[in-house]
Amino acid sequence: MKTAVSCLLIGVMLVPLVALSQEGAEQSSPPGTDLSHGAADAPRPVVRVPLFAPSAAASAKRMPVEQRAERGFLRNAATSSRFELEASNLAARKSGDASIRAFAARLNATHRASGQQLQHMLHARGMAMPMFENSQRKVLNRLEKLDGAKFDREFMAQLGTRYQTDEVQMFERAQKVVKDPALAAWIERSLATLKDNLALAEQSTHGDVKLARSASFATAARQTSPAVVPGMPMPPPTQVLGAGRSTSP
Repeated sequence: MKTAVSCLLIGVMLVPLVALSQEGAEQSSPPGTDLSHGAADAPRPVVRVPLFAPSAAASAKRMPVEQRAERGFLRNAATSSRFELEASNLAARKSGDASIRAFAARLNATHRASGQQLQHMLHARGMAMPMFENSQRKVLNRLEKLDGAKFDREFMAQLGTRYQTDEVQMFERAQKVVKDPALAAWIERSLATLKDNLALAEQSTHGDVKLARSASFATAARQTSPAVVPGMPMPPPTQVLGAGRSTSP
């Protein structure tokens, strides 16, 4: 009888010690180990840290100057193409001037034709199609609210002769530094079309609209918003008279 009581007391005293030892083992065991079965579970998936902006920027700095210039040009060209395509769609709906509608139709056809080629060249470099610049979105929002003669004046102020001239100059600067044969050939083909667009813009720009050529908000923003691309010649200074403000009365 005494022996049984002694065994019972010893058992009661050992239970907390066993629990403490199991708790310590669980804390010291690596994640994924099932102590109750004495075997390791399947390994947990590794969480990979995404490439944050500082790392991406560091990678971009390690690129050759020519490659960085090509990427900067393609980003600006793609953004400009999207902007002109959207604005020309608005002109097709809102303009009452035959010459402006013809000019807008020409812009629309130009950028629809080049859109797929631009996407292909961007994707080949691991780049996504860029979003609108804030300045471009503001211009589009303003055009959306206008109709008739007011729309025509603002449309030509933002996308007329001054804008088309700057676009031609942007392609000409890129032509001097781009080394990729496919991209260089595309720039050469595009320049011929862009110069035709400029000529048509000069024919479409008439009366008080002609005075608004140098006040293009979208043109000024396109020159000042992107970072300077090493190796790309600097554009000539453009006089900015006001954000989205026309010089016409």
